[in-house]
Amino acid sequence: MDAKLLQKVKLMKKLIEKVFYHEEYITETILAAFVSRSHILLLGERGSGKTHVMESLLNMIDSEIVSITQGYLGAELEDIFARPNIPGLLNGKEEIVWKKPTKSIIKAFDEIQRLGVGALSALFRLMTKGTVIYLDQEMGEKVFWIIATANPQERGNDQLNVSLPEPLMDRFDVVLQVPNTKLKFQLLIDDKIETMKEQLPKIWDRESLLQLWREVEKIKIPKKVKRTMVLMNRIMQFCQYCENNDSSTIDPERKRELCSKCNQSYICSQIARSPSVRPLLSLQKLARGFAFLEGRNEITIDDVRKAFPYVYYHRIEFMNEMEIHNKRKELMSLCERLLQEINEVREAFDIIDKLRQKYDKNLYEKLEQYANAKPWVSEIKEIIDDYYEEKHKDTHSKFLATQDVIKKAKIYYVVKKKLPRKYLDAYKFNIKIKAKITPKVLATFGREFPDLYSTLKALREQYGQEVELSGEVAILYVALFHNDAKILNFSEKNE
Repeated sequence: MDAKLLQKVKLMKKLIEKVFYHEEYITETILAAFVSRSHILLLGERGSGKTHVMESLLNMIDSEIVSITQGYLGAELEDIFARPNIPGLLNGKEEIVWKKPTKSIIKAFDEIQRLGVGALSALFRLMTKGTVIYLDQEMGEKVFWIIATANPQERGNDQLNVSLPEPLMDRFDVVLQVPNTKLKFQLLIDDKIETMKEQLPKIWDRESLLQLWREVEKIKIPKKVKRTMVLMNRIMQFCQYCENNDSSTIDPERKRELCSKCNQSYICSQIARSPSVRPLLSLQKLARGFAFLEGRNEITIDDVRKAFPYVYYHRIEFMNEMEIHNKRKELMSLCERLLQEINEVREAFDIIDKLRQKYDKNLYEKLEQYANAKPWVSEIKEIIDDYYEEKHKDTHSKFLATQDVIKKAKIYYVVKKKLPRKYLDAYKFNIKIKAKITPKVLATFGREFPDLYSTLKALREQYGQEVELSGEVAILYVALFHNDAKILNFSEKNE
């Protein structure tokens, strides 16, 4: 990790805290979004400080790469992103004047609920594709960061505002509620803050900022941590009654109806509107941001804990949403429940790893028990079932392609060891051999196939060392001791 970049971010935090008096988690979350390039929307009432903290941060960035747009009634695409070059049009040239919010890499929007529909549509495309289209021409920056503010009480409640579309809200990686600050912080506020804010030093230029973002993108996500994030998101989506087990295929009211008839202990029963896959990517980005603030080169579960409430604030709707007064706290509680739920079935993944190496009936049945106890685990079981099915298709095609008895026997041996018993019949064939039941043979069968060991031992005791074998025991003998086997009869299919 680049220590100089980290020191610059720490300085940034220290300076913001001198002009923005609020809970530390608010400053940390904004900085985590900044360093990870997670687009962030700050929600708050008039005077809560959301615009103040945004401007404080922006004042520490080279103004040449920053655009600040104030939302106002009727503001459309031409007012904010692009307009025709009128003198050029008069001369017959279709030229476009691209405005700063289209070309800057730091794009700030204040009170976006006051933007017009056309401007919001352009903002949606900007957040989706990174470009603005105007008069069949396209312009934008591939790498950029958006920070915006909105007053949730004003959204669509009067003629000065419009209701923010849900698809646009979903494009924000992070939504952070900025409440009015507590008394202990309000006592520190005076008329010098605005002057101090304007005097904040410039810390970032274009090159250093791009370097910061590249550095944060390198932060690793350990396999188990990434799996945990995926599982958290999927558990919230899961519904055993919906198409593809995806509760987003039904509306929240229908989900409420289904959950009222289901097991209320399931986590999915708490969620009326489930998340898509998109917040999973946002969770990874913001968690990287928190990891960077701690000076780490990889994400931990604690980073996921910190990021979770702000990534899912606008992405899920609780069953009792209208009764919740502190959604952040509710989301933190949900995060812990999800982690506990995953921890309770962590053995299921160990079982899958073992079943990939060797089929074990007892382990498979244990996996089934997990799936019966927690329906979403059925999708974990589906992973190994799909694995077995793919292995069977590939192995069976090789089995059918060869006429060599020894190769067929060895394939049967592998299938018996690594695939469920239901596949074995497809690999059986008629065979009769003359074999030698030596102590080595007995030891091998006793170790690998205890169910056939007693059969071989009884034959040796009754007929001596040289015996005739047929069926499965003959197939396995050929697979393991083909040099000692004399094939008397062979046909490819059972009759």
